Amino acid sequence: MKAEGMEISCVSSSAEALEAVLKCEYYLLLMPLHIAEESDMEPLRMIRNAKKMPIMVLADRLAATEKVALFQAGINAFIERPVDFAVCTAQAASLIQLY
Repeated sequence: MKAEGMEISCVSSSAEALEAVLKCEYYLLLMPLHIAEESDMEPLRMIRNAKKMPIMVLADRLAATEKVALFQAGINAFIERPVDFAVCTAQAASLIQLY
């Protein structure tokens, strides 16, 4: 995404993502998830309540109920792995334009 003119900040956990979002101004949160567990949902809810910005999640194939839980936690977009870079970049740019 750097080639697309976007700056990127990386963190290694949901808790670090929450901390970074509270400290800095971002246009998009791109968050990889391994499993849609409740432990991932609470930071998503907190980020959603703290900041108005798009949240896009990258994850392996999930059941419909798990995807619904992610949307209810506050995400705006979901992309399944393997990720098509062109689609991911286009969706990220589209979400940024909305905010």
